[in-house]
Amino acid sequence: MRKYFYIFTFAVFSLGCVSCQSKSDRIEDLREFVEDLSNESEEFTDEQIDKISEEFSEMSKKLDEYEDLTPEEVKEIAKIKGKYASTMIKKSGSSIKKNMDKAGKALEGFMEGLNED
Repeated sequence: MRKYFYIFTFAVFSLGCVSCQSKSDRIEDLREFVEDLSNESEEFTDEQIDKISEEFSEMSKKLDEYEDLTPEEVKEIAKIKGKYASTMIKKSGSSIKKNMDKAGKALEGFMEGLNED
């Protein structure tokens, strides 16, 4: 019984610490997250891309909730978001190519349909 009490207490304490993060801590967490992604040597699968995007969106949303960001902080966040976009494009190369091929075929079929009449 005491073991469960300690586990519960630790979980509550951990959640409390996470919710008390300052905006500078969250900016740094976002920066580290993006740097870790860019240091990854392999391309990402569609499933990994979905998970990464979801996690990035959560982190980004928490930063966007701050109303007292300085212009420098806004600029830094935008820079990190730009690096994230660049990294995701580079790391999802084959996935993007497949989707572009599909879109190209769909457009080609659409154009053929327009020209039939």
